[in-house]
Amino acid sequence: MAITHVVVSDLHLGAANSLLTNVQNDGTIATGTPAPVLAAFGEALGSLLAGQPAPPTLVFAGDIFELALTPTSKACETFSDFIRMAFGGDRPMFAPDITYIAGNHDHHLWELARQHQYVTYVASTPLGTPLIEDWHVTHLFPANDLLPHDDRFVVTLANRATPDVGITVSQSYPNLGIVDPDGTRVVVVSHGHYTESIYRAMELLHAVLTPDRDDAESAWHIEGDNWAWVDFMWSTLGRSGDAGTDVSQFYEMLQSEQAMRDLAARVIDAVIERKGRTLRTRVEAWALRLASRIVISKKMAPERHHRDSPLSKDAERGLQEYLRLAVAPQLISELGRVPASATFVFGHTHKPFARTTTVDGFANPVNVFNTGGWVIDSKDLNPLQGAAAILIDDQQRVVALDLYRQGDTAQVHVVSLADDSNDPDARAFADSIRAAVAADSHLWSTFSIVAAAEVTARRQQLLTRIAADEADIVGRARAVAPRAPTGAA
Repeated sequence: MAITHVVVSDLHLGAANSLLTNVQNDGTIATGTPAPVLAAFGEALGSLLAGQPAPPTLVFAGDIFELALTPTSKACETFSDFIRMAFGGDRPMFAPDITYIAGNHDHHLWELARQHQYVTYVASTPLGTPLIEDWHVTHLFPANDLLPHDDRFVVTLANRATPDVGITVSQSYPNLGIVDPDGTRVVVVSHGHYTESIYRAMELLHAVLTPDRDDAESAWHIEGDNWAWVDFMWSTLGRSGDAGTDVSQFYEMLQSEQAMRDLAARVIDAVIERKGRTLRTRVEAWALRLASRIVISKKMAPERHHRDSPLSKDAERGLQEYLRLAVAPQLISELGRVPASATFVFGHTHKPFARTTTVDGFANPVNVFNTGGWVIDSKDLNPLQGAAAILIDDQQRVVALDLYRQGDTAQVHVVSLADDSNDPDARAFADSIRAAVAADSHLWSTFSIVAAAEVTARRQQLLTRIAADEADIVGRARAVAPRAPTGAA
């Protein structure tokens, strides 16, 4: 029962709100040394993995880089800090072959990888031979791909950080399959953004405009319809010069409904102040405030900000649909069937959990794990938010190492859910992880203390940035609003 894969996601490296970015007290980002949480996590996890017969494969399950709201240079340098933590020293924690699954915030890395692969394919295809269309997804199992999707961007950064290791990086998107030799047990890893409806907006629009479309939905169609929308909105727009700075400000403020209410009220007041307080402008102000409240209250809140449960009702439906439309067809296409034991691992929501769910097309309940996330992006801490590391053994048994929760200073604990509560091998794997964590309890306790302190610090920094963003945007609104005519009442 050796650990063969470790899955992490939603690190958002380079973001000022990521616990794994080395943010100073004044809010500046330092690179070259790991963030306190990253250092403590690396020491504890490294000790846990040191007892394995061979280093496991590291699987990045998306949103590793923060490409939407952070300068690329800071994201890259913070990634280098992570790589030095994971692969530096006398005995690297992981095997040198990294698997990368892009998310919405680093989707552009998938675009770079697939374009490179297509160029390689075109260069190897003789002139006169018809070219096939470029592909939007990989096979579920990398061995079935026509050409490997080497991630030149990430591998360059990794080997720049640890030049003596010889790291390779391959992309799988949007799903990666890990199956046992008999094909009876499978683990599917995905970032999971397509379980949330906002990321499939173009697909929904296309369905409205072409109601007679008869294409069967699949991972290919979901990504094919929505890739440009996801890439633009969540992976490139925030880096678009000065406009990107504005996007970053608004994105951060969107994390708080009250902040958006305050902003709307202040901007409206600034405009009215410039126009003059006539009866007409007072009526206009009342109407604008009412409209802003309606819009803000009806805005589509990100799934991670739903506080009542690990998955909202909409996200539960999205998960079911994704497993049915994007995962089951890939399993049938590449294995000829859906294995009796299936586990789905995803991130994106920033709310780690472990459970089972019944899905059409799967003979048995599917084991579902969420990796959570490492950012503090809400004014009010959410105890459901936190992070987990997913451990997979050589029999495709899965354990979630629950690492931290926002506002929770309790000891690190293990949440385990494998194929069957009556499966002795599954229980034995979970028990072995518990024992390893207990043996290094001092390291994990140190990690918990450091994480709790950094959660508090990052929240305060977020509140400071939101206040500064509000003041900046309101100030610009005052500058551009038309001045009141002379003599206005």
